[in-house]
Formats: sequence, C-alpha cells, structure tokens
Amino acid sequence: MVDIATAVMENGMVELKARWFDKGGCGDGCISSFDNCSDDTELYFTFTPMIPNLWVEPTKWANQFCTVRKNFFDPTTGAISTEAKFLLGTAHAWYPQSRSSSGVWLCDYVAESNYYKTVQIYVWDQFALDADCDDKNYDFANVIVNFNHCGSDPKPLVAGNVPLENMTMKATYDEGFFTTMTKDGSYSVGVNANEAYKVSGTKDTDFLNGVTTLDLVIIQKYLEA
Repeated sequence: MVDIATAVMENGMVELKARWFDKGGCGDGCISSFDNCSDDTELYFTFTPMIPNLWVEPTKWANQFCTVRKNFFDPTTGAISTEAKFLLGTAHAWYPQSRSSSGVWLCDYVAESNYYKTVQIYVWDQFALDADCDDKNYDFANVIVNFNHCGSDPKPLVAGNVPLENMTMKATYDEGFFTTMTKDGSYSVGVNANEAYKVSGTKDTDFLNGVTTLDLVIIQKYLEA
C-alpha cells in the first residue's frame, strides 16, 4: 500500500510518529490497523523491521525512561541508544504509552524547495516486545512524505528534556527571551544565532508537590509569629 502524507519542516528538522500514519489519521486517538489474532490495543508501530530490545539490560531502559519519558534505540539492532543520535536522525525514539516509535528527518536549507522521502511503516502483533516469542510477525506500507517549508531559512534551536509535562520553558538572553511548553517531557524553541542563553522552567500547578511536613511546620510558625 502506498500513501502520501505532508509534514511541516521547521528549523530543518521534523519528528514523526509511526502510528500517525495508521489509516484514518487519528494520531494517538484510535487505531484502524488490525490483526486476526491480536487486539488493536496490542499492536505496535515502527519505521523499520526492528523493535527496541527492552528485555536486554532492562534497568538501563527504565532509567532512561524515568529521565526523559521515552526511550531511544538503534533502528537496525534494537539496542539502547541516545537522544543525541536521535536528534541527528540515526536513532529512533520509543513511546510505550502509544506503542509507537518516532524518527527525526533533517532537511538542508534549499531555497524554494520541498523534500520528498519514501518511508516504510511497520505494524507488529502483540508478541512484538516478547523476547521469548519474537516471531517477526509484522506488515508494512510505503508512505511518500512531502516535507514542506524546507525553503525557509532555519533558526537555531535550544532543546532538552525535563521530567514534567506542560511546563513553561524560557530561554533568556541579554535582549529578551523565548518561551515554549514541554510535550512528553521534551522542549525545543527557535532562538537567535550567536547568543548565549540561560534556560529555566516554571509550572504553576500542583503547588504542594514536593512540600514536606517540615516545610509546613516552618510555614505555620511563620504565620503565628
């Protein structure tokens, strides 16, 4: 099956989830793919015929997920990888909640030019992440992706990860600042070139999160003084 999709290329880079290409185009909200033996809630989506080997050194995978709320893996071997390689397009990310991998595609600046690429979307059955029953049962579709806006001169990025969702991140420099919100614990914001930035974050909810009993005693004594 061949499908055509369009992605907006911002700052010379775009991240796409394999599950977004499921027939019906409803992102993480629903699944149209099906398997005769697996419920659709147990299907997995990748861009290559390789699933992250989460059963190999599981402590490393768990620590990585606790830090950035996702995992990074080599799309050829399935071994654990790094965020740096992911941002270079040589590693894929894994989102357990949506049972999907994602990839980064880069685009060199070429004026008035779009970038087309054929990618394969793999759908796996319920045994995909079972090391004792890895039967390689998957199917795939060819998708032609049109990366629009490669002709816009990209801005440099300040990016990173924090262990909080919907957190306001501010990149401050001498003449002002830029802000963005975290999504899945990660953030990126376009900034001016040749400037030094200090990154800070704020979140004005869950005020009591992290407040200890000792803190409450000190506050109470202060109010009574």
